[in-house]
Amino acid sequence: MEAVSSYISQAYDYLGRIVDIVMKQWYIAVLVGVGIIVISKYLENIVNVALTIAIAIFLVLPITLQAFQEGNTVLGVVGIFIMALLYFIVKFITKVALFAVGAAAGYLFTTTLLGFIEVPLPENVPTEVQTGFGALNWIALAAGIVVGFLTAKFTRQLLILIGIFAGSYLSAMGMLVAYTGDPLSWKKAFPNPYGLLEVSQNALIVFLVTLGVLMVFGIYYNFLRRKKRAA
Repeated sequence: MEAVSSYISQAYDYLGRIVDIVMKQWYIAVLVGVGIIVISKYLENIVNVALTIAIAIFLVLPITLQAFQEGNTVLGVVGIFIMALLYFIVKFITKVALFAVGAAAGYLFTTTLLGFIEVPLPENVPTEVQTGFGALNWIALAAGIVVGFLTAKFTRQLLILIGIFAGSYLSAMGMLVAYTGDPLSWKKAFPNPYGLLEVSQNALIVFLVTLGVLMVFGIYYNFLRRKKRAA
């Protein structure tokens, strides 16, 4: 768990540095945020292509070239075959990873929820089930699997929503900086939204209105606009 916490902390640190660079000029943050909203419907393809290129360059290609240099034709041909199918392999691995993340999140959320509401066990539940893995754990596991399947099935829609929120949040922070005139005020909103309680009420209203308007725009642009055209 310590290793995971360390990786998450480093990720926040790197992300914070990137946002800091963008926030040097508030209007750049606003434009970048709107840009993320606009391209949100392509995020799944962008992520898969980026992962495919990264894995091909840093992992598969070096091994393939080394195999040919050492005269290992079989391994080299296998490497070429893998590179030809790498995009589809990455898509499959991404789906599996999202299923695992969704299942874990669903399980943890359901476990927490059941712990809060203290669901009573039915009288007809077999004793071995209650004393083994635990009936509530089985319920949580089933819920986690369902959430995992939904996450994998609706990957594109999920990434669009993440893109819409991320772009809206970035633009809203840019507007927060513009309103307050403080280049560091965005740090109160990133990564902890509760930090916004430290800013003035008017600045908070500017942030929330911008966030809300852009999220509505993002949902309309990425989901509803095409349905309207189709109709």
